[in-house]
Order: sequence, then C-alpha cells, then structure tokens
Amino acid sequence: MCFENVIAEFFYLRKRLQEWGKQHLRSYPWRFSNDPYEVLLAEFFLRRTGPKQVLSIYDEFFKTFPDFETIIKGDKNLLDFLLHKLGLHIRKKQLIEMVEYILLTFEGQIPCRRSLLLRIPGVGSYIASIFRCSICECLDPPLDANTVRIVGRFFNFPINDSSRRNKKFRNALTLLMEPDQPRFYAYCLIDLGSIVCKPHKPNCLNCPLNPACCYAVNILS
Repeated sequence: MCFENVIAEFFYLRKRLQEWGKQHLRSYPWRFSNDPYEVLLAEFFLRRTGPKQVLSIYDEFFKTFPDFETIIKGDKNLLDFLLHKLGLHIRKKQLIEMVEYILLTFEGQIPCRRSLLLRIPGVGSYIASIFRCSICECLDPPLDANTVRIVGRFFNFPINDSSRRNKKFRNALTLLMEPDQPRFYAYCLIDLGSIVCKPHKPNCLNCPLNPACCYAVNILS
C-alpha cells in the first residue's frame, strides 16, 4: 500500500505515529516550555549545535538571562562564556541583532505571524515553523533534514537541496500531522527521522509509517 492508495489512511497513520511518539519522543526542556523567549532562543542555539550541548548550559543561561532585556544589559562575559561552550561565540552578533530587533520592533513580544518571524535576524524557515507549532499552536510543518527525508521516502519524492523550501514537501508533511497537536507531531516526525528513518540503514521494520511508505513497502516486500 503506497501513497496513491492511502489518502483515507492518514488518520490511522497519525495514530500509529502518536503511539510511537509516546514511547520514543526525546525529552528536552524546550519541548515542554510555553515561554516564547525560551523556545525561540533554544531553537536558535540548536541551529548548529547538538541537544546535549544546549542542555549543558540551558538552566544557567535562562536563570541568568530570563528575558531579552537581560541579554542586552546583563553580564557580557558570562554571555560570551556560555555561547563559547556551545561553539556559538561567532554568532553572538546575530543573537544581539535578534534580541534588539524583537525589543525595538515588537516590544519584546515575539509574533506568531510567519512573515513577521522571518524578518527577525537569525530566524529561518525551520525556526519559524517549530516556534509556531510550539507556541502559537499553528500547523506549520518544520522541514529539516529529518522531516525532508521522511517525506521523500514516504511519498517517493526526489530529494535535493531545495526540498526544505518546497511547498510540495510542506504540504505533504502536513498530512502526517494532527492539526490540534502540531507541537507533538512536529517533534515526533523530527525524532522519527533521527532515530528510525536514518540516512543510512533506516529501520523500516519498526517504523510506524511503514504500512504506507513507498520506501518501506519496497524494502519490506
């Protein structure tokens, strides 16, 4: 059963993905935070850094810099030190530009409108999407290497450098997400791509999407 025969089965597939997520979803504090500031900065840190590194400074950073103004007015030496631990010291300028833009343009209130988010320095399509899923409860599928790979394999779409900006991939990923739980499903798909639908030797046998995935059907048949 591949994509062309499975339009009526997406509800079933989302239920399978939900059950997988309940058992395997990775637990990071920013995934459960309802603080827009905390979520935005955590995702900014994660752009070029692994979750374990972000965890190593997470509590100290947000205790010391609990809001945008404290980044501007707070201890610059400690800010440098924490960013250096993340390997992000060269992007301190971009972080400051982000903070200043949000304070000056939005009075410190991060908007939910996608077009406005994308004007913020340091915020690209993925960060805007995951922020909207997490804080704004909007169905805005986040396309990264993991979710692009899932969509490409599931629907048998060719993957290239422009796939993350492809509306076809965004629309297809939406079909695998429950509209009233965008945050949960976004992280389920991100983790599924990292844990199961890996670039090499994917574990199709244990994938919750395997009943309808074009790639898995070919592998397991």
